[in-house]
Amino acid sequence: MPGRVAGTARYDRPGLRTLGRAKGHRSKRNGLTDELPTNLDRLDRYSPVAAQLGDNRKMMNGTVIRNLVVTAAIALTVVACVECQERHDQGWTKKDLLGGTLPPERYNDKLPLTDQGNSGNWQIDEAFTDDFAGETLDPGRWRTYLPGGAGQSPGYYDSNNIAVKNGHLRLEVVKRPAGPNAGIGPHIRLGTVPREYGEAAIETPATTRYGYYEVKAKIARANVDSCFYLYDREQDVWTELDIFEASGTNHEHKQHVFVTGHVFYDHPNHIEDKFQIPAAISIGEDVADDYHVFGLDWEPEQLRFYIDGKLVRSGPNVYFHQPLKMALGVEIVPAWFGIPTDSELPAGMEVKYVHVWKHGAN
Repeated sequence: MPGRVAGTARYDRPGLRTLGRAKGHRSKRNGLTDELPTNLDRLDRYSPVAAQLGDNRKMMNGTVIRNLVVTAAIALTVVACVECQERHDQGWTKKDLLGGTLPPERYNDKLPLTDQGNSGNWQIDEAFTDDFAGETLDPGRWRTYLPGGAGQSPGYYDSNNIAVKNGHLRLEVVKRPAGPNAGIGPHIRLGTVPREYGEAAIETPATTRYGYYEVKAKIARANVDSCFYLYDREQDVWTELDIFEASGTNHEHKQHVFVTGHVFYDHPNHIEDKFQIPAAISIGEDVADDYHVFGLDWEPEQLRFYIDGKLVRSGPNVYFHQPLKMALGVEIVPAWFGIPTDSELPAGMEVKYVHVWKHGAN
């Protein structure tokens, strides 16, 4: 998960999922559920209803007429959000990995694990692909911080916790209070909240849209959140696709991988979900025991999530059509996984590669 709203930092990402939930709606932070939250105070900016109301506001004058428009907007919001809930939840499937068929065999590293025969006519997207072959991150491909996000207290993002060595990227969590030598991103303030744990996150400055996104990673063996995701913010809407999130030692979730689609509304004083499509996938073993391959096939009509080449979650793509940034991170999420013990730290997520493909011409 990226970092956004916590403490005094405006966009410390975990807070979007833990601090701003609409009342009465459960989230995967508070229990395993596929329930879809709905908020009845905002319209989908991409919907025809919102567009029509915007045109009406431009065309009509007078206090009475404006009040009628507002009243109509409230009524239409209720209808639109109920329809939105049914629309986004409809057609989604989930499958745990508790045995059965073996994962597909990889015999071509230049193709997605899920399509070794290349039926999709995949072409590698070099701008978003990294095998971490050097000794440092490519600064043209990655940022070592999340702009505007310090990390969720009691943690903070520190570029000193990012290392590339022996063909691996390591993102680490350590117990180390923030000090003058901390690698904090530009224009980011830690504020006065406690910052006792250094974390790590990287993202692409460039955005991407549609394609197949694959990472081979070993989850940090600690009660922290390891994650790979796509996200971006547009005005007051935050869009996010979590290709995977997992905790290595949480007693309740250490055999679960979370895959989720989110849309958040960013109000001046709080964050709330417009909707989320969550799923907790059981893999039948501790997720930190070995490397796993996590993938997302993001198409205009469909979203398909994969673990070790097996389809675990799929459904219609009714919202995610805007370009998004790509990011990886490890962080503490107190309201979800809690705080790691001192004996677990330092701990890190190891990443062998990030590969991205686009469909070539047929």
